[in-house]
Amino acid sequence: MYTRTSAIAIPVAALLLGVCSTSAWQNAGAQELTRSPSATIIMDDTLEARGIPVPTPSVADGMLLSERDYFSPALSPDFGMGCWPAWYVRGEALLISNETYDRVSLTRDFDLAPFGYEEAMRITAGRRRDCSEGWEVSYTGQLDWISEAELSGVDLSGTRLVSADGQVNLSAFRQADFQYQRYKSSMYSIEAHQRYYDWDTMTCLLGLRYLDFRESFDFYSVRPVNEDVQTGSFQLGLQNRLIGPQAGIEMLHPVGATNMLTVSGRLKGGVYANIVDGQTQVFNAGQLELDNRKSKVQIAGIVELGFNAHLQITRHLSAYAGYELWYIPGVALAPAQRVSPMTLDTGNRIRSDREAWFQGASLGGQFTW
Repeated sequence: MYTRTSAIAIPVAALLLGVCSTSAWQNAGAQELTRSPSATIIMDDTLEARGIPVPTPSVADGMLLSERDYFSPALSPDFGMGCWPAWYVRGEALLISNETYDRVSLTRDFDLAPFGYEEAMRITAGRRRDCSEGWEVSYTGQLDWISEAELSGVDLSGTRLVSADGQVNLSAFRQADFQYQRYKSSMYSIEAHQRYYDWDTMTCLLGLRYLDFRESFDFYSVRPVNEDVQTGSFQLGLQNRLIGPQAGIEMLHPVGATNMLTVSGRLKGGVYANIVDGQTQVFNAGQLELDNRKSKVQIAGIVELGFNAHLQITRHLSAYAGYELWYIPGVALAPAQRVSPMTLDTGNRIRSDREAWFQGASLGGQFTW
């Protein structure tokens, strides 16, 4: 049932976890510091006076250095010396598109348009303890995609919401003069990581993540009956709560001789327990016709791919810009649920083997002290 999750998310997470958890990786920074003296650049106040160029800290290192690092004999990992502890806070604006579904509808009279791009933020705070490791926490959200539409007319009878053998009364959804539909998808994420540094070329992370992904679909109908009206309401709500371990790796490459600009690519993945809750309700002419709830736990995954450019502006401030692609298999989506023909058992089963796609851009800055 979860073939896609197993075939993609699990191998990616296992690969990243294996790379990040090896003792050789975690001790990479320490091994660099124990190199022979011939591999170490000795910094003192007489270098410039003797006409010897003074190396410039790279962007990857400069983003996590405090002011005292630039004026201390223990400058940075780039120079084979020790690393001062540093705090950093990064804020990013996100513009993300939900690419999961195109057009959806429970009536043939009108469709809902695809989701557009929505804005959100990502806040990251962390501390680099030394040359080889640190930690960080991150919040992403909240993203809310909404597609809605309504139609007024005479004898709107194109509803796809029908009852099996009359088990559920849906009279208000036929011969209507007004109908309204809304599809909403929302998401936020919290992450906590231990981060490991391999000089200025690569970083790796190991940690935990919680992702809350919700979907809802509402369909309202108004039917004239003599001098009165009947109203119908169909409401479907789903919540995916993903929690579990994840790992990631980021490759960095300085551009130019000044080391002010660095480009990077990152891959992050994890395998999670997905706690799924669903509720389906139908009201017709003021009567509750259906109210079913269902919960289940299953395996889900997340794979993230990103490309970034980092520009060091001052000793403490740097700018970020990038592109991101998110893939989440093993989740329950509203349009994937079987709601018609409707029976008294509708909503007692949840289809949660679907996959969600998201892509977009990020722009922000980081302050280090």
